[in-house]
Amino acid sequence: MIIIDLHSNHQTNGTIVKRRMRFTLGLLPVVLLFGLASFVLAQTTDDRPSEHARLDTNQFRKGLQQRGLFELLELHLKDYPPKSDAARLLYDYELARTIYEDDSLPIEERAESLKKVHGALRQLITVAPHDPRRFEWTIELARSLIYEKGEPYFTSILYRGGDATDRKKLLQTTGEALSLLRRLKASIESEYERIDTLPLSEFEALEGGGYVEMIDNLAPQVEYLLLWTLYYDSLPRDDEDPARAAQLNEIAKKLEEMTGLLTTPHEQSKVQAQGQLLAGMTFRLLNKHLSARDHFERLFLIASRINDPMELRSIQWAIILGHVETVRNELDDTNYQTAARRLAEFRAAIEQLRGDQFGLELIATLLEREIHKARLQQALENDDETGVDRLRVKGWSVVLDLLKNHPQRRDEVYAVLYDNIGADADHAALDPIEQCAMLAGLLYDASLASSAKPPNQILANDFLDRAIEVAEAFLAQADRDTIPLKPQVIYNLAVAQYRRGRLIDSAQRFVQVAENHGKFDKSLQAITLAVQIYAKLNDHAQFAKNPGFRTKYIRAMEVLVSGYAASETAQYWRFFYAQLLDEDEQFDAAAVQFSMVHPKHEHYLESVFLSVRCRALGLRAYIELYPNDWAEITKRFDQFESAQRNFVALASARLNAATEPERIAELNGLLARAALTLAEVLVLPEVNKPGAAIRTVANF
Repeated sequence: MIIIDLHSNHQTNGTIVKRRMRFTLGLLPVVLLFGLASFVLAQTTDDRPSEHARLDTNQFRKGLQQRGLFELLELHLKDYPPKSDAARLLYDYELARTIYEDDSLPIEERAESLKKVHGALRQLITVAPHDPRRFEWTIELARSLIYEKGEPYFTSILYRGGDATDRKKLLQTTGEALSLLRRLKASIESEYERIDTLPLSEFEALEGGGYVEMIDNLAPQVEYLLLWTLYYDSLPRDDEDPARAAQLNEIAKKLEEMTGLLTTPHEQSKVQAQGQLLAGMTFRLLNKHLSARDHFERLFLIASRINDPMELRSIQWAIILGHVETVRNELDDTNYQTAARRLAEFRAAIEQLRGDQFGLELIATLLEREIHKARLQQALENDDETGVDRLRVKGWSVVLDLLKNHPQRRDEVYAVLYDNIGADADHAALDPIEQCAMLAGLLYDASLASSAKPPNQILANDFLDRAIEVAEAFLAQADRDTIPLKPQVIYNLAVAQYRRGRLIDSAQRFVQVAENHGKFDKSLQAITLAVQIYAKLNDHAQFAKNPGFRTKYIRAMEVLVSGYAASETAQYWRFFYAQLLDEDEQFDAAAVQFSMVHPKHEHYLESVFLSVRCRALGLRAYIELYPNDWAEITKRFDQFESAQRNFVALASARLNAATEPERIAELNGLLARAALTLAEVLVLPEVNKPGAAIRTVANF
């Protein structure tokens, strides 16, 4: 999961609105509350039974909430419900808010709680239309819709272009938020008009109660939030959508009217930098590149003058986004060299940040990719064949370079690319890295279809068939430049074939990965899967008795134990590899493999005995072929005898330490078989040691 944690302070007229932006691939953001809960709960009253007169119900409920005892809190609220509907809804709101803000809870549970947050706020606005707190409820609902519910979709579009789902979801959210804010703005204006007509005594009463101050603080917040909501709403719209241009022009006009937003020093307003960012982004989308450039430069200048480390961290998200938008602005204005220089500045800014900044590295890489693609288009228009070939490769190799440095993040990168490509894209028109992303995305979609309730296997198979088609087309056209991508394509092809039931084809592809691409990060996993597939099929007679199948099975085992000998997987499977060789009467090879089984293996002692047995069978087979090769026969006999003595010593030591009857019987059985094996070898004519054979049997 790509996560970029950024914090921002939005402040107007001395009132700070904090929000936590959590940019993710599908994870809902976390937002720090505006202070609504403390404001409304302080005014909540309860009906308390006389026996509970000494209990402060609010404090008790607050304690349950703080300790995460949500079930007890819900039971308490049922037993002792608040006095009014508004009070009950406020408790519902705070309970849902607390659950939503708990990062340790599952995403699904938090998402459901966010829905309850919004539902409670909507009901509050409805059931208490004249409550002075309705203004707070409305702006909190709008803010939560934008910065919590809408943020993932906005982030996806802003940084990666997004897909149709992102655009649809964001527009649904921003539409409600815009309606709320416009109505709220009109209500505040009406309230100002009403207050202006009040007698002085009534005005002073309102002012003394803090109501006028609340309205004064709220009005600029609504204006500021409305600006951002307009931008959020314009971003997912097509360039040709007239609403987009109208909204962007509305932002530009309001920025001219709200001069203080852009001119009041950031040290005082705490939002000057964010205002410059919004202005720059707005003018970029309006294709006013010179104005956009000017606002971005002012943003960076403001940031350079901030001496407070905490304040600088609070606007880091604006600085980063400013770098991204600056590159895009130069790209839109076809200043490709300047865009490249701005990108270098962005990368330098990333290096100054602490912690894992992979999300930002990915964004920078995608920007560089866009620069190369723009230059490629220019080269095509100018018939620059040399430039076309070079830029075509650079356009996707920059992503490959990122993956080389972060192979464990491959799925995340491909998910981002696949969102923009889509399942229905013409794979022949995609570059190699996009084809890899499409292949991975189709496999993921197939998994989703298979795990759906009820499963849609027809759809899953369709995704898998297209994945196989993409992979085979890629491999058919692979060249020197795409060699680094081949192992992952072959691996994913094997996965698709396996899921489609083409097990032998799948296993062969897995072996191909492990045998030819040992440095690929999933090579060990590939050969392990191949061996497991063959082992499962070997349980069926039609495969076990098929010489061609057995050859493939043994080859897969050989690749595992020889190419990945140090792995625990190889150490485990070596015993079974030796068994295969033994069954195929490759006694010499089997003896060697049995002797290499790790001492901690569950079948270690048995493998030592089987090594002895295979040496005996190998000696007998060699004598049948070369009865007069006394030197080799003697050498082989000595090796057998040494192995046999080693086994007897090992088994005897374990027998002396054994206490369980079953284990004692097992060890005695192995020792007996070893003795008989020795006697059988000793009576071979070419060995000719009948006396030793008799003593062995007699002792036995």
